[in-house]
Amino acid sequence: MYARSHMREELTVLSGFNEASSLGKYLGVPLMGRAPK
Repeated sequence: MYARSHMREELTVLSGFNEASSLGKYLGVPLMGRAPK
């Protein structure tokens, strides 16, 4: 939807945060798979 993506863009710009397409990439850690031992 145009309105939804437009609103997200505006909120991203106004907040000063970069939009992350993947939370794992944003956090810098893989979200799936085994945890290191």
